[in-house]
Amino acid sequence: MIFAKLLPINNGRKYSWRRRDKILLLEQLEMFISAGLSASRGLEIIENGQSGKRDRGKRGGGKLASLENVRKEVESGGLLSRALLDHVGLSKSLVSIIEHGERVGGLALSLKSAHDLLVREDELTKKCLSAMMYPIVIGTFAIILTMGLMRGVVPQIVPMLSGMHVELPVLTKITIWLSGAAVSFGLHALLAALSLCIAAIFAYKKLFIFKRFIHNTIHHAPLIGDAVYSYALSIFLRSLGTLISSGMPIAVAYSESVETVSFEPLKMDISHGTKQVSGGSPLQDIFVNKNIPAHVPMLISAGETSGSLGESLIRAASIIDSDLENTLKRLTSLIEPILMIGVGGVVGAIALSIMMPIYEISRILQHAH
Repeated sequence: MIFAKLLPINNGRKYSWRRRDKILLLEQLEMFISAGLSASRGLEIIENGQSGKRDRGKRGGGKLASLENVRKEVESGGLLSRALLDHVGLSKSLVSIIEHGERVGGLALSLKSAHDLLVREDELTKKCLSAMMYPIVIGTFAIILTMGLMRGVVPQIVPMLSGMHVELPVLTKITIWLSGAAVSFGLHALLAALSLCIAAIFAYKKLFIFKRFIHNTIHHAPLIGDAVYSYALSIFLRSLGTLISSGMPIAVAYSESVETVSFEPLKMDISHGTKQVSGGSPLQDIFVNKNIPAHVPMLISAGETSGSLGESLIRAASIIDSDLENTLKRLTSLIEPILMIGVGGVVGAIALSIMMPIYEISRILQHAH
């Protein structure tokens, strides 16, 4: 998956541009430049709009400062693409598309291409998040329900069970022990888990070895690993196809696209291709890999033969998107019943551990009479 960077702005604070904000900015710039305005004039109009939002008390001061930096850099003769990289946080592949358009005189078209690529990436990300939202909600509910039963309900019943003076079933003993642990160490366990998560996030950002380990672990996870790999591959192929369609040389486009790949297993599979492409090798040979779907090199071969390589790469990305959507649906349909069975099993086990001693007492009393 792609995270927004924290970027410096004029007032010394940092502002993180959301993907939707970047999409809107590229759309507005493309509209103004297509209408005949200069890039600096278009930025000034957008900047005035953000200034009005800030005056009305809305969040936007950091965005306004970033836009001011972009406009000043463009007015001083700098490239719009580089200014957007430095102050807005566009990815290198998007910047390459815009920069190529600036150099060949097709800035409006390149902005539209970058906008469309970012929109497609946003749609794909939302599909992945929405597919996982239901399992996450159910899983969170299951954890909260279990902790509530262990900390709130079971401790109220333990004295009664202990006062029955009968041999408690193993399941009841386990439930009582877990309840006691949750009451005594629940808060400590929660703080330890939070500390571990914070340490893991810090290590992920700062240690490349740890990041690669996490990515490789995800990659080898059943179903989820294939989905994450397909997500990264789709974005890479679409970026590469858009760059080539914009007129950029294949070797340069490939190198720029590889640099934007954040998923390490995919990057390891395709990084060696930079030298091969520069040496004149066919692009299809690079994608003959067990992790990459077989239709990808076939479409690339057809594109290289017919002279429509960019369109073939984008088409291959679209097919991967469709397959990914189906995979997410299968994954969700598989996870949902497992979670429901898990929740029912936990609640049922707790209820059974409480009812079994009571049933045993009833049975003893019946024999006594």
